[in-house]
Amino acid sequence: MFVRKYCDGFKSNSNKGTRMKNQFVIPIEAADQITLANLEQAREYHKSELKKYEKGGYWIHAEDVAHYHAYIQALDILIPYYGG
Repeated sequence: MFVRKYCDGFKSNSNKGTRMKNQFVIPIEAADQITLANLEQAREYHKSELKKYEKGGYWIHAEDVAHYHAYIQALDILIPYYGG
């Protein structure tokens, strides 16, 4: 229901980018650059949170510490795909 309600207006053309109904086109290269920047920022955020935690005086849930390590490893694999 959610997907149908909010995504019916989107059409994809793999060579030209993503087009919103009667709106604008985001070129694939721009979308990749946006994605890359987002992934790199997420990796840096998780690294900085772990660094503060490991220095002491900063608290993170134990399961989040494990998740942050896993996220960083996954992002290290994924980022090169987008050119990082």
